Amino acid sequence: RVLCSAVFSRDRCIHVRVMAKRIDGRYVRRVRHGDEDIHDLCLCTRRASKILLDDLSFYWGGGSDARRSFALFLLYNKQSFSFLSISAKLAEDGAPALIIQPSDKAGCAPLFSPINGKVCATIIVKGNMNEDISELLPIIENDIDIQFAESNKLSLPNKQAVKPPMHFECAKYIDQYIKAQRLHWKKFISEFRVERIPASSTQWTKYASKSYDPEERLKYPNKKNLLSTSHTEWRELNYVLRMCLDELSAPHTPRISRMAYKEKVADLRRTTDFSKISKPVLLRIRAADPLEIKILKQIGNRIINSITSENRAWYVDHSQLFERYVQYIFKQVAEQTGGKVYCNNRFAISGGFRNWTLSYLEPDILIRIGDNLLVADAKYKMHMLNFGAESVDSLKESFRHDLHQVLAYSSFENNVNKVSFLVYPCNSFRSLHQRIRSSVSEASSDVYLIGIPWGECKDKDSVLTINQKVTSAVEEIGHILKRLL
Repeated sequence: RVLCSAVFSRDRCIHVRVMAKRIDGRYVRRVRHGDEDIHDLCLCTRRASKILLDDLSFYWGGGSDARRSFALFLLYNKQSFSFLSISAKLAEDGAPALIIQPSDKAGCAPLFSPINGKVCATIIVKGNMNEDISELLPIIENDIDIQFAESNKLSLPNKQAVKPPMHFECAKYIDQYIKAQRLHWKKFISEFRVERIPASSTQWTKYASKSYDPEERLKYPNKKNLLSTSHTEWRELNYVLRMCLDELSAPHTPRISRMAYKEKVADLRRTTDFSKISKPVLLRIRAADPLEIKILKQIGNRIINSITSENRAWYVDHSQLFERYVQYIFKQVAEQTGGKVYCNNRFAISGGFRNWTLSYLEPDILIRIGDNLLVADAKYKMHMLNFGAESVDSLKESFRHDLHQVLAYSSFENNVNKVSFLVYPCNSFRSLHQRIRSSVSEASSDVYLIGIPWGECKDKDSVLTINQKVTSAVEEIGHILKRLL
């Protein structure tokens, strides 16, 4: 809380009351917390925050005391910053200031006070462009994992902190459950049945205790080993399913996600028998399990672990989220142009290896249209939003790395003239064409810098829906491909 009030004193900040007390000629500062005192440090992915140390003098003390508190602040929050991949440093150019630079990870972690080393608030990192994971839920096909901190030291200060988007995992579990349900997975179960004829498995002790009754004399309790779909492991999967259905029906789940899965939730509630379910500690994954069941158990274990660790620090990788979004858009483009898309296809590397060498290359997207192979690489960077930026050194070095990477991927195209795309997030569709020619050979490469609608985008006074953003991107990229091919 010590840092947060100084950082966001203009944005709904509630000041901490600092008590100063004279002890042996020194001032000992003590922070008193109450429900109204706790405030979160809110950051945005890939957006640096700068706070002058002079602004923190009220909380950390002036002069050398401020620098000492800054060192303690970095020491106490080292794990939290490392977990969220946040860099914090002291800038000496001009007035001394604290520079905080988040990465691609959006999530939540505890903030420790440099005064007493105790948890005082929460670090919250959100999307740079107000991304809403809920609107992407119906179209994202591959896994986007929620990562939780393994250490109990990174426990959030209160249960009212920002909770992880568990409905995301629950939606994936429901989709996978429907696939696994079609297998009619059976396993042997043992149960007792009362029959009119004795068998080798008859429980004679039980029979003898009731055989004195003439009405019970011809009732034999036989133990049967049967193949059934209602075995213990499936009952455990049904227990997790009920949790997922409740989560996707809860009021705190975003409306977009609730509406997208409304019919699936209703059908599963109607057709699934929840009268016989077993609460699992952990879903055991066996080698003999079918592949669909293994995937279902993996998702179920993540949900179970998330519930037990929901008060721990967590994050979602927005670069991976943006990559899945771009892959979905190019799949729609391929359907309209008669092409085929390969996502995260690996190019194997053979030969001599060292610890610092690579074993494969993995382009985000490959588009095969006729005899042409196009390469697209998704980058969660703000380049397309910085057309008029004055300080371009950092942008240039970052773009140099992106360009070299996509050119390396496109080198596997047989044609002399190659085409590749670098896709960045933007508030509207933008396109910038560059051509690279070799001065030695006849080869050339056309590189298109594409900015696709991402996050909160507006058209005049209305906010674009996810379908409108996807439709706009698909149409514009389709026009580019038609001109090329």
